[in-house]
Amino acid sequence: IEIIDSTTWNQIFKCSARILKTLPPAPALLHAFRYIASMTLHQALQASSASPQADRAWKLFFLLPWLLLQSPAHRPNRRTLTSIISERVNNFLALKFSDLFEAAAANANALRDQQQDHQVNSSDLPDRKKQFRIQAELANGNTSKAAHLMESTATFANPDDHEVKLQLNQLFIKDPIIQFQPTVPVATPKLLVPKDIENAIKHSRRSAAGSSGWNITFIRAICGSKNALTLMATMFNRLLSQQVPPDLFATFASGLLTSLRKPDGGIRPIVTGDAFLRLLSKTITMKEQRRIAATLEPIQVGVG
Repeated sequence: IEIIDSTTWNQIFKCSARILKTLPPAPALLHAFRYIASMTLHQALQASSASPQADRAWKLFFLLPWLLLQSPAHRPNRRTLTSIISERVNNFLALKFSDLFEAAAANANALRDQQQDHQVNSSDLPDRKKQFRIQAELANGNTSKAAHLMESTATFANPDDHEVKLQLNQLFIKDPIIQFQPTVPVATPKLLVPKDIENAIKHSRRSAAGSSGWNITFIRAICGSKNALTLMATMFNRLLSQQVPPDLFATFASGLLTSLRKPDGGIRPIVTGDAFLRLLSKTITMKEQRRIAATLEPIQVGVG
């Protein structure tokens, strides 16, 4: 409890650890991960959104990729990836949270040290980032995407470079955001149902993980039953009605920033939002697309 309470939402949504892109192909492991995710989310949805118990359960749910699905920094005795992830899952089920948090923090630090060792010369950092991304896509079987990256002339900008930081800071909004005030009464949003979530997941392509480490592959894995889809629909409805811990709602829209260098020397920032936020947006768009399009016609027919 002390470890979870001391972990802030900003830390959770700034997950810098290297998270696996997919679960190891082991049916028992998939079943256990589904059980853990469903159990944790169920506990988060039971308590009052303002209670400490709800805050802890929500934190634990969003920490699952960091706790269980980090890429191992080392593989002692040539252990398989499945056995390493299974050990973490067993520690969770045995409620050995102190051991689990300590091991996750140690692994994240080891991965960070390895990355720093490979960044002695920062001048070729963008090229090496591109190389690592190509290798990662090949390892996941995305040959067409890897080939596209190889042909692309875009390069990653070094975020530690002073000039890059100045260009990025100029792109941020510094003026206070004016709260939109509707001129007509806003209709109460319709509740999302499990079928809405299922349809959105079916039409979601595999994409990069968001700021918490969750990706659409993990979400698809835990939504393998009607009960799980019901939990996810309840979670999304709670988010829409802001019936979640205030700090969670405030940081939910954060994202990971990737900066690309344009041919003219400018910087193109790309923000990767959290996977749950992207899925929520897709769910609402698919549910309301026809109604929104009919309302906007003939002036505007595009919905996205």
